[in-house]
Amino acid sequence: MHQQLELPYFYCTKNQNYFLQLSEREIILYRRSQRNNWSERKIIFSNCLSFHAAPDREGVLHILAADSNHDLCYLLADENSVRKAPFIISKSQAPFLFAFSATGHAYFCGSIAGRLIEAVFSAGHGWSERKVAAGLEASSPAGLAMDRYGGIHLLLRHMEKNTLIYQYRSHVQNSRTEPLLLASDIEPETICVLSLDTKQAVHVAWYEPKNQKVNYRKRISGGWPHGGWQPEQSLQINFAPKLLAFFEQERALQLWGAGESGLPHVYRPKDGHWQQGKDELADWQPVRFGTLGLSSFNLSASLPPESWYFSAETLVYGSNAETLGDDEQDNMLLIHARRLMEGKQLLESQLHKKEASLTQLRQMMERSQESYHKQRHDWDNHLSQLAGTAQRLTETLKNRDIELTLLKKQYEQLQIRLTNAETEKRERQAETIFLHSKLADHHALIQALQSKISEQENEPARERSFFTKFSEILHKRPSAKD
Repeated sequence: MHQQLELPYFYCTKNQNYFLQLSEREIILYRRSQRNNWSERKIIFSNCLSFHAAPDREGVLHILAADSNHDLCYLLADENSVRKAPFIISKSQAPFLFAFSATGHAYFCGSIAGRLIEAVFSAGHGWSERKVAAGLEASSPAGLAMDRYGGIHLLLRHMEKNTLIYQYRSHVQNSRTEPLLLASDIEPETICVLSLDTKQAVHVAWYEPKNQKVNYRKRISGGWPHGGWQPEQSLQINFAPKLLAFFEQERALQLWGAGESGLPHVYRPKDGHWQQGKDELADWQPVRFGTLGLSSFNLSASLPPESWYFSAETLVYGSNAETLGDDEQDNMLLIHARRLMEGKQLLESQLHKKEASLTQLRQMMERSQESYHKQRHDWDNHLSQLAGTAQRLTETLKNRDIELTLLKKQYEQLQIRLTNAETEKRERQAETIFLHSKLADHHALIQALQSKISEQENEPARERSFFTKFSEILHKRPSAKD
């Protein structure tokens, strides 16, 4: 992906052609009007390591260039001038990507120090930085495209988990879908590509070096049952691609890859294999081809380009290949056809602006369906867990009922024993009262007996006292006579 930001870039409008080339760390801008030669050559930035460009709906070419310190320079090029403009993001490491849509919105994503950075653009507010969604901070961009409704289709490489992720975002609705995991355990050499066709279907392909195969997935626009992501396809490959790309032929996208030789290998779905191009007359070089919403790739026989390997209607391959560069008039017709196609796309975008509410409702319905299926799956799992829990609780309740019945029987037995104990207690209390009364009677009797005993013991003493007194009287009387 880093090397792709060093490739030349081509863009054409109705009246003007633009070509950007990085040579000896200098970005050189070539401009020409239609049917003229490449006469203007201008160095617009120096000390450049990588750059990316994207046209807006007015035909202005926006350029972001990064120097050796990863500082970004924002340039705007039109038919007559090149001017520098401020940009909300000051630094970004490669790769960094941005694109404009037919609605006038734009999106930028890059990374610095292994952390994802994002910014969005609208005609009313200009560029503004956006907070990265949780879980995607340690990611870097791997592919970007914007559809005609302003939707953002983003391909991310998670640097910590080594995964490839797709996510759809809508700046208009300020919403995003849950990230979709496309591949795990990807290698640093993994090559990725993302593109849209004229029906706004999403095409994603990535190359796995260790398995020597290209994986391909397609998301058809529209809701259930026909829309959504299609099953993944594994395409065996017998060469090591340095570049993967799609080209449009008969309103359908076809996948191709370029190896060391520079010649493309085109995948033929009907045959199920890759077919190598054969053209020894030209030294084909990869060039980024800019259109509104996305950047694709093509091959050119010269720089600046005068002829293309792929066209909208013709594929050059095999022994009957004819090079477009052999006939300049055919080349002009091709460029004119591309301008007509671009004008058609702009007209279609204007038409679809009136259908924006319907599209938004369709997208909301798709998200609702995805959310419903996810919630349905979660609820099914939850209900299964609840059913298992209910069964366990029912068995536990039965065991508790048995235990409760045993406890009730034990309680009844205890009640009977308690009643018998109460009766026995009352009988013992009555017996105790009776014994207490008997004991009181015996105490009274004992006290009475003790009183009588005391009286009987005191009676001899009184008798002795009487005789003593009587004896004293008898002894006193003789002394009186004297």
